[in-house]
Amino acid sequence: TFTPTPTHTPTITFTPTPSSTPGRLLLPLVMDICPPIVRNGSFEEGLQSWGTGGELAVDSSASGPHGGILAALLGSPLYRCKRAPEGQAWLSQSIRVPSNGAPALRFWYRIVTYDRNKDLLSRGDYLEVQVEGDQVLRDMKREGEYGRCDLPPSDLGWREAVVDLSPWRGQEVEIRFLLHTDDEYNTWVYIDDVSVR
Repeated sequence: TFTPTPTHTPTITFTPTPSSTPGRLLLPLVMDICPPIVRNGSFEEGLQSWGTGGELAVDSSASGPHGGILAALLGSPLYRCKRAPEGQAWLSQSIRVPSNGAPALRFWYRIVTYDRNKDLLSRGDYLEVQVEGDQVLRDMKREGEYGRCDLPPSDLGWREAVVDLSPWRGQEVEIRFLLHTDDEYNTWVYIDDVSVR
């Protein structure tokens, strides 16, 4: 014979919070309704939400991102060391800078190169970051050998950058990541985890 086992039926009790309107029950509600300021800043959706351009390749890459699965890639490791094309590769996005606090653009970048730009001159290879057309960062390999195609390229590793956006508080601005090359020695750059806080 089968003997049923008693089961416990859970009871949910709501305790009303006093309010100025009789007969209404107020419950706490927590929602994240603020979308991120930078859309797809981790590039997990490829280059969606980003504008791209230039003569060099722009793509997303799974080759060692800073976080997640993908990063943006400006230029290409497939260009040959002494036969790399000259030009630019860029990606950009328009954002609205928060009007209060101390807003900052934060991102990670990784430069891999056969070249060198000792004084970060405008002639030579470099990564430049712009906010509304103003240069806020320029970086490149500055020391050591270059042009040695018989050796692996120099990988400068992941570097974090924090850019003060206070001068643009409350404004809609374009952020742009730009790789510039102007000789035959190949350079490429990964960008990842872009955010504004």
